[in-house]
Amino acid sequence: MTENKLIITPVGQPEPWLINAATEINIDLAGLTHEVSNYFVNHSINRHGDEKTERDQGQLPISNEDIVLIPEVIKSPDYAVIGISKGMG
Repeated sequence: MTENKLIITPVGQPEPWLINAATEINIDLAGLTHEVSNYFVNHSINRHGDEKTERDQGQLPISNEDIVLIPEVIKSPDYAVIGISKGMG
């Protein structure tokens, strides 16, 4: 029997700019840590890593190289949405 133990890996803390922006809308991110689990990685690769399936759906497949980039994306995202306006949806 193969053990399927949950393994959680910290990948960084919220950046100060994110903590400050969240605080402005009464969300407290101070002291929190971004994490990924082995379940997340396995799901992402197994369900979204097939090149043909993803391209047929107009998407790019995810790879292990993408997973490795998570800490950098968290540290320096292209953009961030903090809270959702009642007018959206």
